[in-house]
Amino acid sequence: MASENILEVRNVTHRYGDFIALKDVTITVPEERLTALIGPNGAGKTTFYNVVSGKYRPSRGSIIFNGVNVTGYSPHKLSLMGLSRSFQITNIFHELTVIENVMIPIALHEGKGFYFWTKYRKDRHLFNEAMKVLSLVGLEDVYARVTRELSYGDRRLVEIAIVLAGKPQLVLLDEPTAGMTPEETEKMVHLIKNLATTTETTFFFTEHDMNVVFSVAEYIYVLHQGELLAQGKPEDIRADPKVREAYLGGSLDT
Repeated sequence: MASENILEVRNVTHRYGDFIALKDVTITVPEERLTALIGPNGAGKTTFYNVVSGKYRPSRGSIIFNGVNVTGYSPHKLSLMGLSRSFQITNIFHELTVIENVMIPIALHEGKGFYFWTKYRKDRHLFNEAMKVLSLVGLEDVYARVTRELSYGDRRLVEIAIVLAGKPQLVLLDEPTAGMTPEETEKMVHLIKNLATTTETTFFFTEHDMNVVFSVAEYIYVLHQGELLAQGKPEDIRADPKVREAYLGGSLDT
């Protein structure tokens, strides 16, 4: 594992008017370490991701990515720098084929712009590069399928492929197993672990399923009411009485 931090969130506060959604939050993510952010509903996880991914500018504090202060940078600029985000709701072109969905971000990453459909749609290089990405997520056999015909779980895999197509250094995974069946969840867990060990991409994720969190994460941060409540290895978080209390019912097993 590399020792350098790919992401440093320093003393970030974010307000919506008089409401403080995040208060003085500091989180670091080392390269190639599977790091999770958890917390009960309303803890501030979505706001945190929106701040880190550039959708919101923090009211106070700074975001350091790869040693560069990127506070206030747009999502597009961050993506070009290597910081990408996947969403709870699939963000794909449902009427296009699986491989076309992946070829588009590769074309954009290579600076080929939106002339894709008239000039690059049959580009063999783009096709081959897209197939490499699809093989990473196990969708190479359905490359020619129209995306809307896929199962929900496979559409989520297409979204992961789209993110990976831009060759990111850091991926923010927002609830990667949300809405999945147990079988789809197991497949996604295996995929995240495999990508973390076989690629140079670092993954930082939020997740509501604690079984997924404890089986995947190497290090966990816990938000509660906008503040950092705890941090540590999975076994430390599971045993922390403050964390158990924060989750209504005192259970982390759901």
